[in-house]
Amino acid sequence: YIGEAKAKALALAHLGTAENAVTRLKAELDVEDGRLVYEVEWTTGTEEIEVDVDAATGQIIKAGRDGKGDEKEDP
Repeated sequence: YIGEAKAKALALAHLGTAENAVTRLKAELDVEDGRLVYEVEWTTGTEEIEVDVDAATGQIIKAGRDGKGDEKEDP
């Protein structure tokens, strides 16, 4: 597997976000649709961000922003 640190780095890079610009950055290994993924989450200002990263390949599976109740998917 790519590891938690790599998953965080890939997720941040996917959305063009610097690690020092976020709070509550965390990654958890989970199973989604039958495959292992890292669910990487963080907060920037009023937005909560979640990015799912394939644990084996590092491919971004899903990226979403939830700010003030509006969730937007960024594939």
